[in-house]
Amino acid sequence: MKKFIAKTKDAWIYIFMIFFSLFMGSISGYADTGSRTFYYALEASSTPTGAGKVYASTSSTAPAESAYKATDSKNGSAEGGYVKVIFTTNYPPEVPFTFYALANDGFSFSHWRKTGETTVASTANPYTKSILLSEYSTSTNNRTQVKYQAVFVKVTGLVQVKSADVSKGSAIIDNANNREGDEVRLTAVPVGGKGIVLLGWKKEGSDEYITEGNGYHIEDNSLIFTVTKANQGTYVAYFSDEAEQSYYRIRNKATGKFLCLTGSSNATAHNATIQENSRQDGYVFANSLTLVDDNVAAQCNPGTVFKFTGAYDNNGNLISTTLSSQGVSLSALSENHTFTIEPYQGGYRIFTTFRVEVSGSVKINVHSYLCGLTTPAMMSTYSSDFNNSEWELFPLTENSTTQAFGVNAQQKYTDGERHYYTSMYAPFPYKLLDGMKAYYLPLAQGVYHESTNTIVFSEVTDGIVPANTPVILECTNYDGPSSNRLLPLPDDAEIPELANANVNLLKGYLDLNGTKVTNDHDKKYVFSIFNNKLGFYHYSKDYMNPHKAYLELPMSLSEFEEQYKEKANNAKFAFQIEPEEGTAPTKIELNNAVVDDTDTPVFDLRGRKVKAVKDGVYIKKGKKYVVK
Repeated sequence: MKKFIAKTKDAWIYIFMIFFSLFMGSISGYADTGSRTFYYALEASSTPTGAGKVYASTSSTAPAESAYKATDSKNGSAEGGYVKVIFTTNYPPEVPFTFYALANDGFSFSHWRKTGETTVASTANPYTKSILLSEYSTSTNNRTQVKYQAVFVKVTGLVQVKSADVSKGSAIIDNANNREGDEVRLTAVPVGGKGIVLLGWKKEGSDEYITEGNGYHIEDNSLIFTVTKANQGTYVAYFSDEAEQSYYRIRNKATGKFLCLTGSSNATAHNATIQENSRQDGYVFANSLTLVDDNVAAQCNPGTVFKFTGAYDNNGNLISTTLSSQGVSLSALSENHTFTIEPYQGGYRIFTTFRVEVSGSVKINVHSYLCGLTTPAMMSTYSSDFNNSEWELFPLTENSTTQAFGVNAQQKYTDGERHYYTSMYAPFPYKLLDGMKAYYLPLAQGVYHESTNTIVFSEVTDGIVPANTPVILECTNYDGPSSNRLLPLPDDAEIPELANANVNLLKGYLDLNGTKVTNDHDKKYVFSIFNNKLGFYHYSKDYMNPHKAYLELPMSLSEFEEQYKEKANNAKFAFQIEPEEGTAPTKIELNNAVVDDTDTPVFDLRGRKVKAVKDGVYIKKGKKYVVK
């Protein structure tokens, strides 16, 4: 397998070996910690007999209805459940357990309590509790006992509730023994952690969702009303499927510009009037959302890549959606209002929903639409803005072409095959497409090869780059981003860990709030081409381009020259490809892959200023040095 490597002379080898030794010393300190196995016995029960079923688990995934047990549900009690701990911060470990309850007909779930006790532990269903295992629970004969009991109550009320699918959520009522004239609150509880949301309530026997009005009041996941002869019966909570997560680029149909997140400051609310009552009608995403031209730069910008996490309702709308980019959630910018994405005239509209008081105690839902009339983008309820509220969504998949997210590799080298190089730093994990390879520079893992005097750039495993990992990309194409594609991966994707990536000498930053990253100029180098030579070049400006990788050395060149004056002129790097086992190395003649002080004049031995440095002897800073 090929690896990207950089060649160095004796002084740099010495420096890196010092850091390598220090790192290995720190690793050995962890190695002595070892591991230990802890055991537990998990059990759920129900009361009174025949009132309901229970399920106990170490998983947050809701069970199917058939998995619930009328008698005690045990997980780990019979066979000896265990948790194996390696290098944990909690020792012994703190482990989450989840208990589920399902009421039989005629009963309602009330609360959880520890088995043998009467104090209410929680009214949540399911109930997740983190338990610190006993430090003595290191054998099957001395397991930590975790036992909870579900308490059910007899239902005699005129209004009752149930869930349409207990694997997605549960439904509870605050007054199980209600009578005519009583106010009742029905509350739906979606299973947490899966992005499942309440679609709505239906009265058993009806196909229509209940809406606001006619005596019904909807408040978040609750349905509130006063019991009458007409509305008594069983109410059913319906839930969405698990939330889907995918990545898109978003283009405004009116302007042809792409949405881009470039900052993380809070959105600014502005007010309007409905029937003489003040309300919030939307937000301006000041210094956060901009609109950028449809060009190569936008196609290579991770800020134009948006992650959608939401669930579909019965009409095909993506509801209760969180939009995020560069690690910043738009719902957080708009005071935690999630978004609905609905098909509209061949495109989509994106809106939040506000609860607005219009007269007295009457409240209505008002949609505030994301508009692209100006930059920054804004939310608006005004109909005059709606022509600018239509968006095109381009899903980023392995089949994406013209609007794919990718890179534009410009630096090149020919070694029989033509290769192009660039760098990338993105806040999300992604898969390399179109034959690309990626390399990073771990300080301590096999960095120094004594036989070849090389410092090794390691290749990213399985063609998948973890989030927030600066890398050098090697491409075989020069046809722009659509031919050098990067596929963003969802959070639940299997991402291989990179060995010692936390000591990667390559660094990067995002395009948020104009972060200044070059305080130590003399330690930082950017990946570029200069005098037809590809490499890392000394960078002296205050700001670097975001989303690119740069090299940060463990010490400055001035410190280096102070300590190693006689060897300073040999502090040059060069690239080559490490050979496959049993084959001869293939050198890539890219001298000066790290170049110190590119602005410092260079002279030949006759005192003439040199523009392009080739192999030979030169004068720089009054000293001779050799380029080979």
